[in-house]
Amino acid sequence: SENYMLADKHKIEKEQNAQLRNQVAQLLQLEQEQKMQIQQRDSTIKTLQAKINSIESQRNEALHSSEVRSTIRSEPMPAVSSVLRTTGDGMDSSAVSKKLEEELKKRDALIERLHEENEKLFDRLTEKASSVSSPQLSSPLSKGSVNVQPRDMARNDNNNKGLPVDVAPLPLSADKTEGTVALVKSSSEKIKTTPAGEYLTAALNDFNPEQYDNLAVISDGANKLLMLVLAAVIKAGASREHEILAEIRDAVFAFIRKMEPTRVMDTMLVSRVRILYIRSLLARSPELQSIMVSPVECFLEKSNTGRSRSSSRGSSPARSPVHYVDEKIQGFKINLKPEKKSKLSSVVLRMRGIDQDTWRHQVTGGKLREIQEEAKSFATGNKALAALFVHTPAGELQRQIRSWLAENFEFLSVTGDDASGGTTGQLELLSTAIMDGWMAGLGGAVPPSTDALGQLLSEYAKRVYNSQLQHLKDIAGTLATEDAEDASQVSKLRSALESVDHRRRKVLQQMRSDVALLTLEEGGSPIRNPSTAAEDARLASLISLDGILNQVKDAVRQSSVNTLSRSKKKAMLTSLDELAERMPSLLDIDHPCAQRQIADARRMVE
Repeated sequence: SENYMLADKHKIEKEQNAQLRNQVAQLLQLEQEQKMQIQQRDSTIKTLQAKINSIESQRNEALHSSEVRSTIRSEPMPAVSSVLRTTGDGMDSSAVSKKLEEELKKRDALIERLHEENEKLFDRLTEKASSVSSPQLSSPLSKGSVNVQPRDMARNDNNNKGLPVDVAPLPLSADKTEGTVALVKSSSEKIKTTPAGEYLTAALNDFNPEQYDNLAVISDGANKLLMLVLAAVIKAGASREHEILAEIRDAVFAFIRKMEPTRVMDTMLVSRVRILYIRSLLARSPELQSIMVSPVECFLEKSNTGRSRSSSRGSSPARSPVHYVDEKIQGFKINLKPEKKSKLSSVVLRMRGIDQDTWRHQVTGGKLREIQEEAKSFATGNKALAALFVHTPAGELQRQIRSWLAENFEFLSVTGDDASGGTTGQLELLSTAIMDGWMAGLGGAVPPSTDALGQLLSEYAKRVYNSQLQHLKDIAGTLATEDAEDASQVSKLRSALESVDHRRRKVLQQMRSDVALLTLEEGGSPIRNPSTAAEDARLASLISLDGILNQVKDAVRQSSVNTLSRSKKKAMLTSLDELAERMPSLLDIDHPCAQRQIADARRMVE
């Protein structure tokens, strides 16, 4: 009886989790639509602001020209006309300002609605997590609710998947390097702590599946934690999304890796969390934004017919055109056949008392479940498909799948009128089944490796690290070839090279402690650490040159202040000769500067 009760409870909780996931998906879609409206209003506001600036500049020019003419010619008419023109411009400016205020009010209203939806979603999730708990599980979710500060900024549109990243501009190239590296593995001094981040970090780290014997309880707790992570990111908003992701990054990755052997996590939730981190990295890493992915047609294939014909509707303005196709990609075979209508089958169903529509729905539902399971199996460990998901907005990807289905299975449009929902309904169901299956498969681990999205994140993190190391090497290489004319230039050049070397060591230290890289399977592509022997040699030469120039500077100062005796002068000339003997410790590029400075000092001493 206890087993029956636990099974019923597990079934109820699974249904509740499914409802929550549906609510999250619906709210994400609603949020995306609102963000599109906000983006349109932002564009209108920018246009109006540009018009205001233009009017202001015209008015200033008119005022200036009227003052000049009235001063030189002392004629009243130009001044009067300029005043009239200014008045007219003022009227236009006030009208534009009024319209601008109206647009701003509309945008603020949309933003406020978005905030309210996020608040409601987060409250529902935290309330569910704290109220639905079993006696066997002292879940960390019941220790308290996440306290996230409300946000005041709008979320900018990044893609149709939802949860985009608001990219803040960085002023200097060196700062860009440090900021992008911080995305991959944020250093401890840069992470901002929040109540929500601290709670989630503690909950993720403290969750120990070995404390519980019931897999259903472990699954329930793990999935609720993943949903809380998603809800916390939604609540944080674009202005703080990157901060909350960076704060809980290590805890999230360690939690997923820890729970993978138990196979109790909802892999679709794992995929959503992974995609958040990959898209956050993409948004701030130019070296990743230029990656070309194969089109969706390469991942779909009609059963028993080989490659399908390429859909002319596969590309869209929403993403960059694809110029190549990876021939190694194995397509997902879809086996759909037109429904055969038979009078005999209708008679048999009628004799058994089975409604034909009900029977058709049962068959269709079974086929959809079969396709979804096959899609999940196809997506498991498929890094090429993971890249397609990450680089293509979800709405756009599902539209491309629908287009491919409509073009390759023409009978759908023939039998669509008889099916519930029509052709559009059938295509929508099929494309959704494929999308859900792929999403679930991409979050499934492939022992001893992690899931496909996790592997892709590791590869992208390595690519960013490699790019940053190469970027720092290029900067150091450029600095190492610059000539130094005097002591101040030597000091600046030395300081710049030391700064670049410090950044490089910092990146290497971050790489060694990065959880995303530590969880890579054996045999993963190593991170290339470009050789910096030439740059290090120039830095050592500059350090030696700096010491020589400081001693030369002391000799020059003494010779200019005091009257030198013969013995003192001889001693100073001897010390300058000794400095000249240290020239072999310098690179050839630094010899002219040292020789020139020593020669000038010798002339002053003599």
